Amino acid sequence: MVHGADCTSVLIGGRAYRVVPDQRIAFHTEFHFAIEDLQNDFSATAELVDGRLHLDFNLVNHRKRTRSPWRGSDLYGQVITHFGADKIRVIQALWLMGDNWETYFDLRRGGVDPKTAAKATWSGRQAAKYGFTEVRSIQEDVSEHGLPTTVAVEFSRPLAEKSGPLQWVKSPQVFLVKDLEYGFLFLATLRKGRLEIVSELTNETQGIRSSLRGQDLYRQAIENFGLQNIEVIAGRWYAGVNYDQFQEMKLRGFENEPAALQTWSGRQARTFGFSKVGRFETAQRDGKEAYVVEFTRP
Repeated sequence: MVHGADCTSVLIGGRAYRVVPDQRIAFHTEFHFAIEDLQNDFSATAELVDGRLHLDFNLVNHRKRTRSPWRGSDLYGQVITHFGADKIRVIQALWLMGDNWETYFDLRRGGVDPKTAAKATWSGRQAAKYGFTEVRSIQEDVSEHGLPTTVAVEFSRPLAEKSGPLQWVKSPQVFLVKDLEYGFLFLATLRKGRLEIVSELTNETQGIRSSLRGQDLYRQAIENFGLQNIEVIAGRWYAGVNYDQFQEMKLRGFENEPAALQTWSGRQARTFGFSKVGRFETAQRDGKEAYVVEFTRP
C-alpha cells in the first residue's frame, strides 16, 4: 500500500495503481455469483455446474492502472458461502496470465512438479483454506515455440477410504463386488465374448472412496472369466474418472481413440492386450454427453 493523503494506491509489479471507490453491482442466482463494476471493468464471477466451481476474478485494470477495492480472499469466501461448500466437488481454475500464471511457471522453471506448483499459487492456497487440498487434474499448454500459454487445474478434497461388508458374486457370466454399507460397486459381465465393466468405487459427494483397488478387481474379473473367452472390453462413461480423463485428453488435442486409451480403463485394457479402440460412440444420459467405448486386440 502506498500511504499518501488518501491511502488510495497500491504497488503492483513495482508500479502504483490507484484504488478506485467501490461501485459494485451484484446479482446472484442458485448457480451463479457475480459482482461487477462496469465503469472500471472490474468483475468477480463464479458458476457452479454439476458440483464444479469455476471462478473468474478481474480486480486490476492495467490499461487505466487502477485497482478494485475488493479483496480477492473475501470474494473467494463469499463465493464458497453463496453456493455452500457441501455442494462443491471440484474447484476449477484456468490461468492465462496474471499472478497465478506467473507463480506457477516461476516454480516450474525452478524444477517444481506441476501439482506442487499449482498448490503454491494464490488460487491453490485459497482452495486449500476450504478443504480442497488435492490437485485432481492439471493440464499445461504450450505454444508452437515451446513457451507456456495456459494452465487448467482442478482442486478437490482428499477422499477418505471406507470399507463395509462386501457381497461377492462369481459365475461364468458375472463378477460382482458390492459394499453393502457404502454402496461401492464393481460389476463385470461377460456375454458372447463381450466384457462390460462398471466401476463405482468413489463417492465424491460424500468425499469417500473404497479401500478396494480397482486394478486388483479388474484383474480378478479377467481371471474369473478367462482371458481366452474375452473378445471385447466395453465401458460406458457418463461421469467419474474415465469420463474426466477422456475430457482432459480431448482438451489437450487428442483424437478419440488415443484419448480413450489414456484413461484408467484404457490402461487396464492394454495391460491384457486390448490396445485398440474398436468402437467409439457418443450418447446422451440425463441430458449430458456420455461415451460408449470398446477395446479390442490389434
